[in-house]
Order: sequence, then structure tokens, then C-alpha cells
Amino acid sequence: MSLPALARVGLPALAARSARPVRFAVIADLHHGFAPDALDRLGAFVEAVRARTADLDFVLQMGDFCHAGKTPGPCLDLWRTIDLPKLHVLGNHDMDTCTKAEAMEAWGLASRYGVHEVGGWRFVTLDLNHIREGETREDYANANFYVDAAKRAWADREQLDWLGDVLAEEKPTVVLSHQPLGLWEPLSEVPPQQKEVLDILAPSGTPAPGLAACMCGHEHVDRVGLYQGVPCWCVNSASYLWRGGMVPYAQPLFAFVTLDPAGEMVIEGVEGEWEQQEEDLPDLPDRPWVRPSIADRTETLAARL
Repeated sequence: MSLPALARVGLPALAARSARPVRFAVIADLHHGFAPDALDRLGAFVEAVRARTADLDFVLQMGDFCHAGKTPGPCLDLWRTIDLPKLHVLGNHDMDTCTKAEAMEAWGLASRYGVHEVGGWRFVTLDLNHIREGETREDYANANFYVDAAKRAWADREQLDWLGDVLAEEKPTVVLSHQPLGLWEPLSEVPPQQKEVLDILAPSGTPAPGLAACMCGHEHVDRVGLYQGVPCWCVNSASYLWRGGMVPYAQPLFAFVTLDPAGEMVIEGVEGEWEQQEEDLPDLPDRPWVRPSIADRTETLAARL
């Protein structure tokens, strides 16, 4: 897996903000406590990161990491051996066997959402793990989110107000959420719980100043959408596709990412295979993003500074 050369094109406004190139490793939807070989997959990620620690600024996991209320020790112990700063995004299945507060305590999270500044870039983590009942937003806890899809994956009002204030400041920004943002086509069909977030990210169809990209997990696919000019990358699961059951990947999937202030996001992924023989696979959607890989790609960042 060789990292492609960076093309120095794109957004001079970002460069003017004195941001430097930032490099990180990312893994999503490991599902320790559910996927039977999740610990081996995390081990492969840890070894790959160790080989490149000197070149990386941090590591990121995009949620559905482990069942924090059900023997998470080996997973978290292995994760903590990485000698780099760590960013966490809360996923829905992280609250399968515990409360949100208990998951945060297990991971050492001080806040369920926040801003993390690295090399002149802001990484904004969101918590979209709420059930909406009328005007109330209830935290996910102990798998209470198995309800009608229209009721789940909401942000809370406090967080939305905070996000608007954060984005008012013009800095190169990447928004991180477990549940996807900006992957729908056509845009008229964006679910309302995501639209209220996207309306803050791109009010009146114009991206917030400095907004460069969004990243998510959750869907277990390798896909990039474009929302009002903002690339929205869905990081594939480390472990499997869900198709009425697990359809495992033969290789653990993860990626290394370089953000260049000249205006590009360079992704170095893993080209994999299905663990099952082709004749044993279930019927899979005929979509280019349904694949057992994370593709190498270069995406042009969005920013209006």
C-alpha cells in the first residue's frame, strides 16, 4: 500500500490559515463483542500503525468499536498500546450492553462531542445517538435504539447549537460522525434527522466557512458522497458487510489519511476480498461501494474561507 503523491491544487484559503499536512490512521465498525475475530483485526491495525507511528499525528476510530459493557478489556488494552493521540466517535452499537456514560468511561472520553485541534485543523466529533420522541431526545442505552428508523440517529438541541457556534469560526474543519451525513441521492430525500445537521454544515446550500470534509462509518461500505460541494466519506467496516447476517471480509480494513492544506484528502486503503467463496455469498446490491475494500483515492476538499 503506497501513498500516492499529493497534487498541490485546490484551496489557497486553507493554506493561508497556516494549517500543515496532517496524517492519521482510521478504523471503523470493528464490532468487538459481536464480530468473532474483531481482536485479530484490531491487532492488524495496531501493527500497521506501529510501523508508521513516526509519520502519524493521531489515530481515529469511527464508532461501533466494542461492547463497552461486556468484557471490553482485551480490545481496549490493545487499543491503548498505540502510542499516539486517539480520537473516538460514539456509535450506536457501542451502547448495546451499557449506557452512553458507561461507554464513555470505558474509553476515557470526557465529552460525547467536541473539537480537537491538530496541526491547524479542527476535527469536530458528533454524537448522533439519540432517540426522538416528540420534542425530547433520549440517549441510546442498552440497545434501546431498536425502534422505528424515523426516531433514531438524532442529535440533541444543545449539541446542534454548539455546532453552529463552532462552525462560525473560520478554520479548516473535518466533521466526524458515526452515522452518515451527505450520502443521499437525490438530496431531496435526506432524512430529517440528518438534514438538521447538514443545514448547519451548509446553511442555504453554502458550506460553512472552513468546512473541508465529513467522515462517517455505520454503513459498512466504502463510499464518498458530495453534499453541496463537501466530500462525505463513509469508512468501510474493519470486519464485515451486513446482509441479513455477517458477510465477513477476508482482510481487516482500515486506512491512512493525509489532509493537505493545499486542498486534498489522500486516502490509502486496503484492497480486500470476501471471506466466503463467490458461490456462497448472499445476493449483494449492485453498487460500486459494496465491496470488501477501502479504495485508494484522492478527494478535493471543500472550503469557503
